[in-house]
Amino acid sequence: MEREYKSLPFTHLKAESSGRIRAGIAAVFGNVDAIHDRVMPGAFAKTIAEGAKRCKHLWNHSYQHPPIASIIELKELSRAELPPEVLEKSPEATGGLLVKREYYDVDLANWILKAIDAGDINEMSFAYDTLQSRTITEPSGDGDKTREIRELVELKLYDTSDVLWGCNFATVADGAKNLDGVPLGVIASQFAMYQSQIKAGRRNADSDQKLIELIHSTAVDLGAKCATEDDGKSGNPADPETKADESTTQTGEAGAVKHTPLSDLRLRATRLRADNLRL
Repeated sequence: MEREYKSLPFTHLKAESSGRIRAGIAAVFGNVDAIHDRVMPGAFAKTIAEGAKRCKHLWNHSYQHPPIASIIELKELSRAELPPEVLEKSPEATGGLLVKREYYDVDLANWILKAIDAGDINEMSFAYDTLQSRTITEPSGDGDKTREIRELVELKLYDTSDVLWGCNFATVADGAKNLDGVPLGVIASQFAMYQSQIKAGRRNADSDQKLIELIHSTAVDLGAKCATEDDGKSGNPADPETKADESTTQTGEAGAVKHTPLSDLRLRATRLRADNLRL
């Protein structure tokens, strides 16, 4: 079982906040995210019934550091209990997960608390295992087309985290509009870090693969180019496998025939690079 993550811009409940206590909506039920997941009401019921003792509130899902706050209340809310801001963002929402936590009086927690109150930290993410899910087929809203939705029925919650930017694109349902303020260099560095984790042996969950495909298609739409298998050695004049007489025939202007060496074509071979995404 692979641990999964979801993130969203969280909504503070100011009436529930005082002193070092802050309350917010860490998960929304009923809406379909970018990888066609829908968290169902009751998904966290077992975690909550067991006292949520193992659930921690962290900074950026860092398991190398102690929690930054103590969770004092974790409960599911009905649609009627959701604040208007959540319903405005997700009109189809059927409820949500409330996380009320008290931040420790230590340097890192103080820094994060000040950033939250200033609005500079405004996203939250949660880590979970999927214990029960089901796949349904429903109309996509595009003519007669349908879509498959994975409904998350029971989740084992590990942590809720304050994050600079969500580590999961799951809530970017309308493309990248929620990432308007994120420098492309930061996004590129996150991709590079994820790639290093894969090379180190991390395995992809099914949802990870969907996200990778979403990232790929979005990057290609933005003009990025994708690597071919022989890309690493193509175009190298010293490469014995690059033959001087290899060529393709193309028709140029006025019907003139020209020959393009395959080595030149390989040099143009598509490649997805993080540095293509720099500012």
